[in-house]
Amino acid sequence: MHIKIDHLLERMRIDYEDSIGEVIEPNSRLRDKVKVRAALVNASRPYATLRQLADMIGKKDHSTIVHLIKSHDV
Repeated sequence: MHIKIDHLLERMRIDYEDSIGEVIEPNSRLRDKVKVRAALVNASRPYATLRQLADMIGKKDHSTIVHLIKSHDV
């Protein structure tokens, strides 16, 4: 079965939000919200480009994704 990567990423985000009990807020700078975004991005990184990951969490630019990947403890 072939699933489009954008659909897969959207499903991953929705399932992740359901499991943690909160919605990812792309504009929040609160530490907890940033950690939630970073964890999702790092878990999704093997499956998508930086641009696709930025779209998944509601960011306009892939530079945020680069920063999240570098700063998140894996």
